[in-house]
Amino acid sequence: MHNPIATNISESARDFQHLVWPLIRKLGWLKGELIPVEATSTKDWSEQLDMLAGIDAWERKPKGLTGIASRVQWRPRYDKGYPYNTFNIRMSRVSGADTEFKKRIQAIHSGGELIYPYWTCHAYLEAKIVGPVLSVGLIRTEDLLECISLGLGFNKSNHEDGTIFQCIKFIVLYNEKVPIQVEPSSILKQGMLSLSDGPGQNPPYVSP
Repeated sequence: MHNPIATNISESARDFQHLVWPLIRKLGWLKGELIPVEATSTKDWSEQLDMLAGIDAWERKPKGLTGIASRVQWRPRYDKGYPYNTFNIRMSRVSGADTEFKKRIQAIHSGGELIYPYWTCHAYLEAKIVGPVLSVGLIRTEDLLECISLGLGFNKSNHEDGTIFQCIKFIVLYNEKVPIQVEPSSILKQGMLSLSDGPGQNPPYVSP
């Protein structure tokens, strides 16, 4: 039976590898070799690595490997405010199952026992396969989770299954002087947004 979720993950990994990663390398944010988890692991193992550790790809450098969590979104039918220029992370599920936020917090505080992605990247594309990349943000996962814990984001829900996401705008992180890479940089020059200005336009649905 065709599995649309698995297909979507493959599309995301494909576009990250062929469209987003070349831009990241060109900008000099990360300079190693990208190793997509899906391309180098069995399906079962890549799913386990994604579900338990949140790692979608590795950056291979001479001194070792660094984990990356990647999220790619494409322009939806509703395009008001797109690209949304936020980092998004699951906070709660209707089922009560552990979410990526809880798993990453546990890993960060495990004293090195549990692995987690050092980097989190969120990219917004115009269309699948051809792109182009409209915007992309890169941040240390630990910094992102700390900012969520400090209340710098806002909640959005997936209307299909009730999952709650926490979203943080790139510009809010920039204003708070959190180390972050953003392209195009003009996103950060469109006016200094304070938390009192509110989240602005964001998607009513955040894709998995």
